[in-house]
Amino acid sequence: MGGKSAKRKGTRVEREFVNQAKAEGLEARRVPGSGAFAGLPGDAYIEGLRCECKARKNGWATMEKWIDGNDVLLLKPDNKDAMVVLWWKDWVKQLREIKDLKAEIEVMKHTIEQMEIV
Repeated sequence: MGGKSAKRKGTRVEREFVNQAKAEGLEARRVPGSGAFAGLPGDAYIEGLRCECKARKNGWATMEKWIDGNDVLLLKPDNKDAMVVLWWKDWVKQLREIKDLKAEIEVMKHTIEQMEIV
């Protein structure tokens, strides 16, 4: 796939990721121009994390085989940093837990501030 249809597919997939994240209660937005401009890297931001979105007609068969039955796939290219691959549902769950913990911390900070005033 090349040209306009590849761009349309990329834009559609980026929107799908953003919409799925929003449906899960996460802050998400698509990057205008989707990585086409040097000053706007990445395709989307989900909970402040810059994301690159990729889609393939036949998926990633080898990675899917490796992660099958596992929670996380750890990849280590020679002489490079390791990568972590998670299933979408597991990543969203972790992001939601982090978001909830951050909210609890803010409540605790506010409570402490109020105690110091008294």
